[in-house]
Amino acid sequence: MNGYHNITLICFGGGLIKKILLVDDAVEFLKVLKQALEKDFDVQTATGVSEALSLIDNGDIELICSDLDMRDGTKKQVIF
Repeated sequence: MNGYHNITLICFGGGLIKKILLVDDAVEFLKVLKQALEKDFDVQTATGVSEALSLIDNGDIELICSDLDMRDGTKKQVIF
């Protein structure tokens, strides 16, 4: 086994998830998580709320995985 697993995410609307935004101010954690997911998904990363909001406004993100509390805000600001 190569250490990788195929991951499939299905949104509640029934479609397959392809574009994921990872948001965390822990840069090393973001790198590891991105490496684990980028084989199966188009992964974008943001190191804070303002960067995440910019990516959300400019793209067609289908799933957001966010840290609860970051230096420049909280996940609530990213989600809502």
